[in-house]
Amino acid sequence: MKQEQIREMLKHKISRERIGVEFRKTILGANPVYGLRLINEVGFTQIFNFGELEVTHKPQDEEFFQYNLNQGVSDSLTDVVEKLPTVLQKVGQVPELNTLLNQVFTVENEKMAFYLTLILYRWRDVTATSGKRTKLASNWLVVEGLKLSLKIANLVGLISANRHQFQKIFQNAEDYTRAEIAMKVIKPFTEHWKMNVLVNSVLDSFEDMNHVDETLLKATQFFKTCDLS
Repeated sequence: MKQEQIREMLKHKISRERIGVEFRKTILGANPVYGLRLINEVGFTQIFNFGELEVTHKPQDEEFFQYNLNQGVSDSLTDVVEKLPTVLQKVGQVPELNTLLNQVFTVENEKMAFYLTLILYRWRDVTATSGKRTKLASNWLVVEGLKLSLKIANLVGLISANRHQFQKIFQNAEDYTRAEIAMKVIKPFTEHWKMNVLVNSVLDSFEDMNHVDETLLKATQFFKTCDLS
């Protein structure tokens, strides 16, 4: 099926609520990676757009928007499909991270946010405006495009928007005091701060699959640096 046919079908024949329900079933099912593989292979990535919502954006973000609404989602799904199984297998070999992963995956909203962040993190802190409301683009995509809860959208947006800052701190933790780390990494995420570390460790692993073990080890060391693990 051609991309244009998919767009028309999504626009006129399948409600966004139905899309959200089916996507939720995919992620909460026994094999979410397989479901995401099918979405990518058939070109169904158009589900990750703004739905019927009309949005505007800053002129300087035009190229960024075009990439993320088209190729960006496919690139992210390809990473998830091809790399996530290997990364999760290695996470399973690290007791602290494996326990954390199991905790995340037993809470439906957190599991949804985990996978959606892996798909939408490229939006970073870019915003979109609808009427008088300006929000993170990733927030609109989750709430309007997939008709999922604001709680999931806020968590996805928070992790995505802060990824650049987190990477800077994570890679140079020794340059920051515990108080600085608490203020920048723990406080904004409240009870989800460890999940943020986990998601970013997975994304860092995607970027360098030759050093996944080192990345995951660094995550466990980071927990010790925070002295809250």
